[in-house]
Amino acid sequence: QLMAFKHDGFWQPMDTVREKQQLEEIDAIVANTETPDFENTIAALELSGEILNKVGGLLYNISETDNTPELEAIIEEEEDY
Repeated sequence: QLMAFKHDGFWQPMDTVREKQQLEEIDAIVANTETPDFENTIAALELSGEILNKVGGLLYNISETDNTPELEAIIEEEEDY
């Protein structure tokens, strides 16, 4: 028997984790004491946020199969970022 995934209260903590990691990665780029160049600034910033992308992808995939008003509200909030 298949059951719907219970996602109530799941996304806000994940948002906190992914935002914290993203900020830590940006802080590391800013704190880098090497001479700034393309690789340690622009490329590093572009490659940061892996968990941000994974969690966002998961959120949108679940919203396609198990959409609720609560999940839709979270997605609308995400789109503001």
